[in-house]
Amino acid sequence: SSRTSLARCHSRTINRSAEERIRYATGADVTLRERWPTNQPPAMPTGPGAPAAAEGPAAPLEYREPDFGRFTRLEGVSLATKVFRRQDAVAGIARGTWVRTTVMGIVPHEFGVVGWFRPGLLPAHWHQYLNLLAASPKAMLVSEGFAKRHGVKAGDPIEITWEGQGYLDGVVYGIVPYWPSWNPHEVDAQGPVRELVVTNLSCLQASLELAPDEVWLKIAPGGSA
Repeated sequence: SSRTSLARCHSRTINRSAEERIRYATGADVTLRERWPTNQPPAMPTGPGAPAAAEGPAAPLEYREPDFGRFTRLEGVSLATKVFRRQDAVAGIARGTWVRTTVMGIVPHEFGVVGWFRPGLLPAHWHQYLNLLAASPKAMLVSEGFAKRHGVKAGDPIEITWEGQGYLDGVVYGIVPYWPSWNPHEVDAQGPVRELVVTNLSCLQASLELAPDEVWLKIAPGGSA
């Protein structure tokens, strides 16, 4: 009957919408983060009879990156890419203003293949924004809320950092209301959402200390997550 057909159509629409929300929040077919080894000794036991702690200042934390190539060699994976995300970063804009933000570092040409993004969320195809990033090592994208709240526009200088790091200088090349895995409506423990700055991963790695990143995977047709 027409009612049954309408109900089935409505159900498919709801299921598709739910699936798209999950894919958007995840960002890719599979995303993961593994524990990186460091130069820090294992935690020592405490309490009566425990060995005395070593004297002197502790060595600065240093990470050692595991073999990334093994992800690209996994059966069923067509492409793997690194995505760096730091939620406690700050961005410096004109007039000496510093604002809280999330920083995402990506490899543009890989991110465009591995990432998932629903059409119609941006004024132009999202690959056009990736092309902006690929055009210059200093190129950065900022979220629409960031631009509106702080009066930032394309062409403005911007720099990013976080605790214990130097500074990465860049230029705003584009403004995005949405971005794979980033929720502009999320509220964190400190209140308003942390806005977003997207930059080239290679520049982050060259300018700031090595830190753990995420691995995003695109599953080949017929492959199993």
